[in-house]
Amino acid sequence: VAETFSGIPEGSTIAWCLVPVRPRSTGDGPGIPQIITPMFSDQFYWAQRIRALGTGTPVASDAETSDLVAALKQALRPAVAQRARSLAAHIVTDGAAAAARRLLKECDHHGNRDS
Repeated sequence: VAETFSGIPEGSTIAWCLVPVRPRSTGDGPGIPQIITPMFSDQFYWAQRIRALGTGTPVASDAETSDLVAALKQALRPAVAQRARSLAAHIVTDGAAAAARRLLKECDHHGNRDS
């Protein structure tokens, strides 16, 4: 069943999706296989990364129903779901905070931090 949500942040709905179909992968659905329908810009690059990582399938934004069915069959394969879950364990979701902690640790290590 396909649903379109209006006024609800996309990230809060991804966890409820078995396989989201959207134009880009924003990293807000780690651990979930995805179907990416790129439309412009870097979306094509990220769609190919999803394919290369084995966590989903890119499909043309003007795809026929049969293409979407094939992509869903691929994305629903147990190996794809397992790969998505496995990769999710390595995704940093607090990138800015992690970078700040790393910088502070480096400053402490080199004695350059004012106390």
